[in-house]
Amino acid sequence: MTATSHTIGLLFSNPADRRLLADYLQELGYRVRAPEPLEVRPTRWEGVSLIIADRVAGRWHGEALLALKARSPAVLLPLLVALPHRADGASWLEAGFDDVLRLPVTKAELQTRLNMFLRLREQSAELARRGELMFRSLVEQSLVGVYLIAGDRFTYVNDALADVFGYKATEIIGRLGPLDLTHPDDRQRVEQLVTARLRGELQSAHYEFRGLRKSGETIHCEVFGRTIEYQGRHAILGTLVDITERKRAEEALQQYMGRLQLLREIDQAILKARLPEEIAQAALERIEKLVPFDRGSISAFDLKARESITLAAYPASEMQACGDRFPLEPVWNIVEILRKGRVYIVQDIAALSRLSPVDQGLQVLGYRSYISVPLIAHGELIGNLNLQAREPAAFGEEQIDIAQEVAGPLAVALHNARLEAESRQQAQRLAIVVRVGQALGATLDLPTICDIAHEQISALVDCPNFGLFTYDESTRQIYPLYLKGNGSHLDVSNLPALPLEPETGPQSQAIVTRRPVIVPDLQAQRRNIKTYQDLPTDDRRLARSMLVVPLMIGERVIGTLQVQSYQAGLYTEKDAELLSGVANQVALAIQNARLYERVQRHAEELERRVAERTAELTERVEEIENLNRALTNLLEDLQQANRMATETARRLEEANAELEAFAYSVSHDLRAPLRAMQGFANALLEDYADRLDTAGQEFAQRII
Repeated sequence: MTATSHTIGLLFSNPADRRLLADYLQELGYRVRAPEPLEVRPTRWEGVSLIIADRVAGRWHGEALLALKARSPAVLLPLLVALPHRADGASWLEAGFDDVLRLPVTKAELQTRLNMFLRLREQSAELARRGELMFRSLVEQSLVGVYLIAGDRFTYVNDALADVFGYKATEIIGRLGPLDLTHPDDRQRVEQLVTARLRGELQSAHYEFRGLRKSGETIHCEVFGRTIEYQGRHAILGTLVDITERKRAEEALQQYMGRLQLLREIDQAILKARLPEEIAQAALERIEKLVPFDRGSISAFDLKARESITLAAYPASEMQACGDRFPLEPVWNIVEILRKGRVYIVQDIAALSRLSPVDQGLQVLGYRSYISVPLIAHGELIGNLNLQAREPAAFGEEQIDIAQEVAGPLAVALHNARLEAESRQQAQRLAIVVRVGQALGATLDLPTICDIAHEQISALVDCPNFGLFTYDESTRQIYPLYLKGNGSHLDVSNLPALPLEPETGPQSQAIVTRRPVIVPDLQAQRRNIKTYQDLPTDDRRLARSMLVVPLMIGERVIGTLQVQSYQAGLYTEKDAELLSGVANQVALAIQNARLYERVQRHAEELERRVAERTAELTERVEEIENLNRALTNLLEDLQQANRMATETARRLEEANAELEAFAYSVSHDLRAPLRAMQGFANALLEDYADRLDTAGQEFAQRII
């Protein structure tokens, strides 16, 4: 049947979830019936193939939905409850719901769940239809025996009844009684019912019993008999129907319902488990009830590393235990078959013309047949389900179909568990990254920063060998800053610098490309790699895998961070991405430490210069103070001299006044004779100039 032949019922209290799922379903080709939860009537669900309800609507209408499902026990009506990812779904499964759909759900996961449950519904409907057709065919083709019992023998049987038991009618009439055709275990009950009717104590009877055919084969019969009067005595007239096929159909249906119940138990166990190992172990222990086996295991594949990891083994043994790793290379041909979605089947190891290493190992342990069922999630092979038996041809088509039915939800559960585990691991790693940043930000001491980086990164990845390197862009040289091998610090002072050689050096490649470099196997490439790859350790082991991450400040590379492991192929792109985030914080811490050291050196130099200048200024101040004291003394002397000069000036003024008075007196006393002399000289020049010679006139002029 196609998707368009199915109608999916949605019962959601949240309109957004209801619209989203309705859109998904319509895009997948399904018809959708999504009424408002408060408007739901039982008739609205007639004709739906599957119902999905959210938590609120499921509580409102849970009893009605379960009652609707119980109305047709032969045909499965899957009920799914949609819950948030962390909500507990066990109580819903115990109440009668078939599965839990985690929200938000992807279109691919939704289609996988729908395909699985709709296929189960179609199979149960087909079985119910076949059982009904079988019963009708028995009636319509007159496979109804008619009989008459009078006394302890059959007085009459028709050919149909005779055919039921493999006799001719003449071989029964008058020769055999009802107990002759009854299974020994049912004879007592049949005898009681026949006797009661022949005595008239019971008018009619309707019962089933097991009969015996002439060949000794056991068949199932259904009898409708009534007491009548025949030839004056009580007789039994009735019909008999061979219901063997119906019984077989019912048994098949019961087996199938039991199969569905066990599949449901497996789903419930898977839902309750959280870790991949718990999911695998829970599924494996319950598969044995559906597909008997002597030994089974579930493995996860790492196709890149071509490695298989055992998630569960049942029964437990020393030969294979949880966590064991095996290379896939010897069985890669089987892996290719599994990748195509096909089951790998070996019905008899002893009949194989050529035995693989796996076949040889199983044969030594006494196993004859085995199957390997692919676990495929979202189109990707993620592992396999292995079942082995000591008997040849132990796994038929039915068992293989059941194993494949289990493998589908098991693969999805393992895939989701792996994603959840990766999410938890990523969250833990991010928390460590935050702690790294906090720890690195708490110190500016470079050796302490290196120790913190090693300690925190060791908690993220396996790195017995660890190194930090700086890069000088001017000299194009790579210098070891910090190396630790197997727990021991290594002296880097005597180690030479590495030249920048992108062609051969992982360090150089990381610096030039500004991207992480992963070396899966150092020993396989050691001749072509130039690096500090073999760090000395106590046990003399050599590193196998290496991861180099650039230390970057913005777009500038200041060095590299290197981790090494003794396990080949250990480091992945996720490790590279994680360490890149840590490396940026380490680079920033190293840069800050360097700047701090530079500032410290500048501060010390400045302090030295300030001290020298202070001493110089102190000396100058002392000189100035001495000079000031001298000037003070000189000022005092000058002041004293000034006082003396003032006193002298005063005295001089007094003397000058006296002198002026004296001069005035002298001048007055001298002025009279001088005026007389001047008068005589004028008179001499006026009256006797002609009598004086030149010299005499000149002297007379001087006197005037």
